[in-house]
Amino acid sequence: LASLVLGFVHLGIIMKFDRLRALTEEAGVLIHWVYGLWFAADALDIKCEIPCKQLPFPGTGLGKADVLVSFPMVRVPERNSRHAIEVGYTQESMRGYGGREAKYYDATSTMDLRSTVPWTYFNWQNFRTLQKQRMQQPQTFPGFHERQPKAVFVCSNCNGIIRSQLLTELAHAGVPVDSIAACKPNGTSRVGWPSGINVSDKHGALKKYRVYMAFENEMESGYVTEKIMDGYDAGNVNVYLGAPDISDYVPSDSFIDARGAIGENGTIVREGVQALALKIKAALYDEQAWNNYFKPLNEPMSEWNAGNYEKKWSWSKEPIAGQCRLCRLAFARRAKGGRFNETTQQVEGVLPPPIGDDFWRTTWRSSAAKVEVPQKRR
Repeated sequence: LASLVLGFVHLGIIMKFDRLRALTEEAGVLIHWVYGLWFAADALDIKCEIPCKQLPFPGTGLGKADVLVSFPMVRVPERNSRHAIEVGYTQESMRGYGGREAKYYDATSTMDLRSTVPWTYFNWQNFRTLQKQRMQQPQTFPGFHERQPKAVFVCSNCNGIIRSQLLTELAHAGVPVDSIAACKPNGTSRVGWPSGINVSDKHGALKKYRVYMAFENEMESGYVTEKIMDGYDAGNVNVYLGAPDISDYVPSDSFIDARGAIGENGTIVREGVQALALKIKAALYDEQAWNNYFKPLNEPMSEWNAGNYEKKWSWSKEPIAGQCRLCRLAFARRAKGGRFNETTQQVEGVLPPPIGDDFWRTTWRSSAAKVEVPQKRR
């Protein structure tokens, strides 16, 4: 009988410990990827000033999450009893993956700087790192005479009809373009990957050339992928075709804008092609013209685009993950008196209790739509 009693006591202690551990693990703002992130999502403790955790997918996070992130976006977003904020997410074109359904969500998180929580391929941190590297390790960027006097095109998605047409027209206008990946538009030189460079080393391949054709898959506002940043990182002069608001993402005068060669209806503009070809040839054959595109990168970032770059990207000076900003958003929306400043990506109106405060495992874990935060207003 005594051993039976001891067994029940031991079982009770284990159950109590498991319950306390569960409370501790869930004491904070919880993020759940409704459909995973490309089929899966890892459990993560996110570095943030408030307790912020990403729940694993597949998993049972739907019912207990404070943030429900949906990729792709759907017409009827998932909901739960905790009044979780529903966030439509994508780092793809808004024309695909349910982007048209964004209006059904409480918030969005995309590459577009106008989204609630911008989730971009690069930001202030990337350019700051690039500036330091150019200053401290200039030998990692081959000079004008160490590169081939050609443009390079690297692409495996061959569906961009307008992009391919423009490359063909530029080739016919006398611009030498090497296509070194799967897509090889007519008129371009169908060469292989540079010898001695690992096929996974895109930057290494780009460093063989003076100019990089940074052409997006889509010409869509806010759709800015890693392509143009790859060119900066490799020390190329970028020729950019894509988002019409690209100057919100990079310093002006640091790239060649190809938009003038494409009409509003997506047709080729002959005069624009000729003007573009002249600019590219100047960068290919005139060392001074090539160097001029790098001058903005040597200027203080606070001066880029007459100070507008810093205004749009100041939130990214802080090296935190996008999940932290999602947690801030969820807290600001649920805390009484709280609000989320989309410009600074910070909580305003209330001061979040510190990590470890009882608030996170008691008040916050309640099912109330709004919660009282027991601290002074800012």
